[in-house]
Amino acid sequence: MRTIPSAVQTQRETRSGTITHHLIWITARNRLTGADETLGLWTGDTDRVFTIDGVDRTYIGAGALLGLDPIRFAVGLNVIYHSVTLSPYTDAVQAAMREYDARLAAVEIHQAAYDPQDMGLLSEPFRIVEGEINEITEDLPPQGGEASVTLSIASAARRFTVSPALFKSAGALKERSATDTFRKYVDVQGSIKVAWGEKLERSGDNG
Repeated sequence: MRTIPSAVQTQRETRSGTITHHLIWITARNRLTGADETLGLWTGDTDRVFTIDGVDRTYIGAGALLGLDPIRFAVGLNVIYHSVTLSPYTDAVQAAMREYDARLAAVEIHQAAYDPQDMGLLSEPFRIVEGEINEITEDLPPQGGEASVTLSIASAARRFTVSPALFKSAGALKERSATDTFRKYVDVQGSIKVAWGEKLERSGDNG
């Protein structure tokens, strides 16, 4: 369930209008170093530092983040996909496309709400989406068109659709317990014939 800060909720209830911006934070692996690196983009006009959960983050503005489809929410474990459009003309996005392995990269989207009277932040930006990059599509239109990069982001619920057993080998189980041989023959089990309701004859059997 999404929690809205009380100051933002109070401002909305006045129906006097609220100015909002969106912030996207990506954590991806650097292809050269193998280390996780972060990139912050937002819909503002200039670069800005925001404090998120007590940590200062730098978000790049000036058109790097072009748009965000309306955020959808649902109750339960249904996987929801969100679409974010980036500008491929900014140095930050170009570097991310070349240097980062963004497959399954962690993504957070926050919303920053401003008071339209003095343009002050009503509260610390609050998270509205947590998930991972599902797909990256680069649109290169003909001459005269506008290029864009679209991120498809899967909600965090998708993590529950992956069975942990798929990633456990016999060696991994033995690290937990030296006598655990449950998956010892898992790599050849598909090639062994199993007969149900009948007796297999083996070489050397009498009759």
